[in-house]
Amino acid sequence: MSASSSIEYAELARDHLASLFELCEALEWPSYARDAERTWQVFRAPGSICQVALDVGRVCGVAQLQTDREIQAHLSMIGVLPSHRRRGIAQHLLREIFSLSGAQWLDLVSSGEQHEFYRRFAHSESRGFRLYPSEPDLGEVRADRVSPEIEGARYVHTNIVARDWRGLAEFYSRLFGCTQVPPERDYGPEDLEAGTGIAGARLRGAHLLLPGYPDDGPTLEIFEYADPATSPQPEVNRPGLAHLAFSVRSVRGAREQVCANGGSSVGEIVTLTTRDDRSVTWCYVRDPEGNVIELQSWK
Repeated sequence: MSASSSIEYAELARDHLASLFELCEALEWPSYARDAERTWQVFRAPGSICQVALDVGRVCGVAQLQTDREIQAHLSMIGVLPSHRRRGIAQHLLREIFSLSGAQWLDLVSSGEQHEFYRRFAHSESRGFRLYPSEPDLGEVRADRVSPEIEGARYVHTNIVARDWRGLAEFYSRLFGCTQVPPERDYGPEDLEAGTGIAGARLRGAHLLLPGYPDDGPTLEIFEYADPATSPQPEVNRPGLAHLAFSVRSVRGAREQVCANGGSSVGEIVTLTTRDDRSVTWCYVRDPEGNVIELQSWK
């Protein structure tokens, strides 16, 4: 066992199970927070290494990997209680289990908001896939199996008309890791009247690259018109485009951050289970201008 400040690190033991189960609940990992004995079996599975961080004997962080102990390892999961983050716990856990694995490299899957953490380590980056034993519950028609009648069709952006485009762009950049793609847009009537059908139309704005995509991926287009039309506040169930959705590590934590940065909540946090036994925790929030955002986390 090693120690750093008040935090101790150890191999997962049976007497850690109760607080490990509480950690899984706090991190909104529903697949691991249903049955304590099943959780124990999963974390102690053959071929896996599991280390925990302990604060006064209670689990405040966990990391697990699978390894052949010779060549390769794969990070199964890593998580730290929100109250204990930014103290180097995740970094310590990752270095420790990697060292214990005896592997030459460690593969992992991460979402956009986690990339910067893993970039602190010696690494290379590539695309990856998550495979399922059956098709995910995405509806009866899957887009990747439809041949489009419009040749070359490709999704490129979603537009938001803002009252303050710079303020809204800063909100999405700071909270969700969107990146502004130059150049900024500044169009006058000579560019817009014919296309918009609006006399004297003028706008300014920019495109934001959405997190988790390559440099040529889809963007969030935020425009501010000089003379915007009035409209009611967007609602979750109003016909038409209703909301944006972001995958996050902690729905509860993300909702708190949105509300602390000028946004607001809509409804409660809900967890649903699909027919293929995957779970999604989600909720709706509003950005500072009232647009609806879905925060979601799949397990």
